Amino acid sequence: MVLDYRNTRFSFSRLRKRRRRQRLRWAVALFLLTAVSLLVVRGVQLRKVRRLQDGLLAGDTAAVTELNRKSRPLFTATAMSELQSLSHLLNGRLEQGEQGLRDCGHSGAVDARRFLDRMVDQGRYAALGLYLDFLRRRDSPSSFHRVLYFTAMYQSKQARRTAAALASPARQLHSKALHILEDIWKQLETGRIACIHDRSGKVLGEYDPASKAVRSLVPGLDLSPFAAELERGLRFFTLTLDAGLQKNVHEVFSKYHGSCVILDPAAGAILAAYSKPLEKAADNAAWKRRYEAGSIIKTLTYLAYSQTPDPRLFPLQCRGNIQLGGRVFYDWTRHGRIDSPQTALVVSCNIAYARMGLAVGGDGLSKMFQAFLFNSEPLNDRFLLFQLGDFNPPPLPPRRLADLAVGLEEVRITTLHGALIAAAISQSGSMPSPYLIATEKNVLRLGIYHHTPTLATRIPGGRTFQQLREAMTRVIRDPRGTAHRALLSTGPVTAAKTGTAGDPKKGLDAVMIAFMPATRPSYAFAFRLERGGKAEVNGARVLKALIAAPPATSE
Repeated sequence: MVLDYRNTRFSFSRLRKRRRRQRLRWAVALFLLTAVSLLVVRGVQLRKVRRLQDGLLAGDTAAVTELNRKSRPLFTATAMSELQSLSHLLNGRLEQGEQGLRDCGHSGAVDARRFLDRMVDQGRYAALGLYLDFLRRRDSPSSFHRVLYFTAMYQSKQARRTAAALASPARQLHSKALHILEDIWKQLETGRIACIHDRSGKVLGEYDPASKAVRSLVPGLDLSPFAAELERGLRFFTLTLDAGLQKNVHEVFSKYHGSCVILDPAAGAILAAYSKPLEKAADNAAWKRRYEAGSIIKTLTYLAYSQTPDPRLFPLQCRGNIQLGGRVFYDWTRHGRIDSPQTALVVSCNIAYARMGLAVGGDGLSKMFQAFLFNSEPLNDRFLLFQLGDFNPPPLPPRRLADLAVGLEEVRITTLHGALIAAAISQSGSMPSPYLIATEKNVLRLGIYHHTPTLATRIPGGRTFQQLREAMTRVIRDPRGTAHRALLSTGPVTAAKTGTAGDPKKGLDAVMIAFMPATRPSYAFAFRLERGGKAEVNGARVLKALIAAPPATSE
């Protein structure tokens, strides 16, 4: 067969064109595939940024952990660096956050406004200032948040100027906030601002930004611990204190020195915390200063003895002294026949309770004291620390063990701790965690913190607490009771325990714990009269005045 090349359809020119088209199609397909892949990767990375951002704003520790891995993805490296810096700022690591912001740019993937709002919400004004400076350097200023920052840092003039420069839509959007800020600016122009209030809104303290000091407007309470917090930026504190009740205590203590604490026995809210110490430097002695507890400790010895009673001990004869370890252990008086631990508590017989303590032993007493949080770390309420009592643990020789059982020399207490003991007895062993700060709000008066009542400890006891409450009621109602002078013909039935301690040469201290009404207590309290004499005299008079005082009024 002979081929005729002139009649064939075959052409090298067409073949080359066809191959070029094929290569072009493959190139376009590869480009599209690459573009789609990159878009998918970018979408995944942006979703990760949003997830991490949401986690940071919600306080999720997993988000912080993931950011600390310092990964630098292809499309969101800037965003990840910014988020890591913001993580430092939100967690109080200002130096690290500032350094991180200095070394990175601002990413559009990061919702700056949400982070600015979060810093305002949490009252993190130092972090707010650093992030605002960063955004301004990156040409992304937020004028309204700068108004908030200036106000929070007590710079009312700069705040007014910045607010005046806001665009009309922004002023309309933030009109309510600007109204709140206007009131703050007016106060700041007077040189101080009312930022600490009682439970009903009455002003308790004012902050002076120039001197960085807090002026207390209620007697017997030093508010200087709040100064360090307010120096970091404006906050508004609502305390559990009742200003009217605090004033009542102040009037009762007009002729005395000492301290007094009144609690809500169920929740632990401090309704009054009054300090008028002989030593002027002893600020807030009510929860800072320890002193010899005296016979109020017999309530704990009673509980310890009730767990392992000695059937041979009662009835007993109190002749005013006994021999212990070759030394004489004295009582205040001869009580005669004591038929039970309850009667011994009513008349506050040292001899009976010394023998009860010896029967229980050092380990038994120590266990009960520790159950009531003696020798424990201070309890904290935000930035406030509440000191608790302490005691010398066993082994102790008999005389010292007897002193421990009746609250002399071997054990010290704070007035707040005494009120906590009264509260625990009134609540059948549930000791609330004390707190003074009810709420903390930011510059816009939005909540930063709200206290939730909790238990500090739970002491088992059951029926024993009921018996102890009945005995403490008899301390006032029984003619032999050491607080019988506090009896009122009308008024709430009160349960109490007296204590007398201190140095007789310098003047005895009267110590008291009580709660009322005895059945469903609204108040648990403790007080100390420095050099006030025996508790059954002046202590009972002060107790009677407190019982007769008007209820909390927040006047």
